[in-house]
Amino acid sequence: SDHAIFDRNGRVVEYQSVGKDTTERRLAEQDLRSILYNMQEVFYRTDEAELFIKRYKCRSLWDTVKYFFFPSKAMAEWRNLRRFEEKGIPTSAPLAVAEKRTLRLLRESCLVTESLAPAEALNDYLLKAPLTPARRQQLGRSLGRLVRKLHDANVFFRDLHAGNIL
Repeated sequence: SDHAIFDRNGRVVEYQSVGKDTTERRLAEQDLRSILYNMQEVFYRTDEAELFIKRYKCRSLWDTVKYFFFPSKAMAEWRNLRRFEEKGIPTSAPLAVAEKRTLRLLRESCLVTESLAPAEALNDYLLKAPLTPARRQQLGRSLGRLVRKLHDANVFFRDLHAGNIL
């Protein structure tokens, strides 16, 4: 609160202020807003489905220029997921894709998919318990068939690793 201090003639000689320093709280709120804004991946679970929302942002001038000529990451992933479905390759269902552009220049994009249920990433599965030789051989053959199916479908997957195999 602020109030004025007057002299004998009624003129203001100084102001006195009492306040609370909220700098730390404001900085914490600003950090939280920044984290939420820059969030790349979000899960939503409903009674009917588990949705996965992935956001992509153009972080540099190069990204903005590149996506003027090429599809955004979200659009490329959308197209790949649709192609997986057409070829009978099990995948999370693509539900929506969106792009935010200004004068045809990409600012950010978003992909919404429905999770495969029940599914577990291969790397998580492998960490749970050691595999028997028979199970290891079965898993190796299954992975080989999957990679062959991707190859036959002309799918080029730059990011094929155990975290992306369910």
